[in-house]
Amino acid sequence: MNKETYVLILGSGEEAEAFATRHHEARADRYRLLGYFSTNGHQRTSGSNSLPHLGNAQVFKDYIFRNPVDMIVNLEPLLLHQSKQLLEPALEIGLSVAVPKHVPLNLGTPILQKAVVKSQDVLGTTMTVVSTLAHGKAYIVTKRFLDLLLAGSLLIILAPLFLLIAVAVKLSSPKDSIFYHWRVLGKNAKPFVGYKFRTMVPNADQLKQQLLPFNEMQGPVFKMRNDPRITPIGHFLRNFSLDELPQL
Repeated sequence: MNKETYVLILGSGEEAEAFATRHHEARADRYRLLGYFSTNGHQRTSGSNSLPHLGNAQVFKDYIFRNPVDMIVNLEPLLLHQSKQLLEPALEIGLSVAVPKHVPLNLGTPILQKAVVKSQDVLGTTMTVVSTLAHGKAYIVTKRFLDLLLAGSLLIILAPLFLLIAVAVKLSSPKDSIFYHWRVLGKNAKPFVGYKFRTMVPNADQLKQQLLPFNEMQGPVFKMRNDPRITPIGHFLRNFSLDELPQL
């Protein structure tokens, strides 16, 4: 389980460089600094601990929707329209926003009404941290315990079924893997590897290119009736959603 907090910095110049330096000196494994966005469009950090310049305010919103981010650290005052453009979308998708005590937090009323505001130490700086996720540590620990208990119990109960399916999949193509590994986007778009029982022929991804003209869906999703890549045992597993069981 990845416990790192992925951090984006809003702001540039000395403040951003000082924040990066504190992170470097603290060797803080808890935080991973992804880079910074300049709100004025041209300032850049400089020095031995320079962060990647990821763009300006115009591309910020697109970045947080497409990349794994947990926290936005805003190091300079923003006008109301800038806050609405940059900070409110971050809060709406569940990210935290942290600002130093000396930086005013300029947000519209609706988002603050459902936000949780607290003081928190971030790399040696006391910051005001705002989040729309109200669940505390006790809730998270309890939920994790129940998840493990339920998933663990089902894995034990369904172990004989897992064995039967694994043998059937292996017999269908003895030289190939029982499981299909796929990339899943988790919390705040952080990727992790998911598992399913394999229901297609081993070279399914290569064959997909030849079948693209028969795609019945719009966009990146591929779906086709009577997909020739699905194995006989795969059809059975999919009909009863048994291929999904390894996700436990």
